[in-house]
Amino acid sequence: MPESAWPAVPRPFVDEAFGGWLGRVAGRYGITVDELGAAANIQLNLYPDGSGWLAAGAPASSSMRRLAALCRLAPAETEAFAKTGTVRAGGLAYCYRCLVLNPQDVFSPYWKDSWLDDSRPPCYEHLSWVGCVSPMDMRRNRNLPRLLRTLSRKWRDKRHQWWRSS
Repeated sequence: MPESAWPAVPRPFVDEAFGGWLGRVAGRYGITVDELGAAANIQLNLYPDGSGWLAAGAPASSSMRRLAALCRLAPAETEAFAKTGTVRAGGLAYCYRCLVLNPQDVFSPYWKDSWLDDSRPPCYEHLSWVGCVSPMDMRRNRNLPRLLRTLSRKWRDKRHQWWRSS
């Protein structure tokens, strides 16, 4: 078990994907999800090149218990992390508006676990805000704050192009 818990770790949201939460924790400390796994001494399946860390499932129970202890999480808080996704060549679909406008905490954008299910649209409410994060973007930006900066820049450029063409 860990010698001491980490000083500040964001709490997971009820419908948050494990990889997204891990990306938020890594971003809190300014490191990548790979480095966070090494610091916690846990095995993570982040895909061979790190291109799928958002879709990563929770680690084996012993590693998850270690991570939960480091993060001061109760076992019940980690049970929701059972879902895992698959990153297709096109990437993961998401709703940008839902990503950045978290009604539970406006300062904490998070990746919803429902976005790992590619059998349905990521959002029925904001259809014009649906986007796709590519495996290359995940490989280049290995924590959630870094990825959010990239996605925000892409959405800003896209909106600017739409406005110019209309």
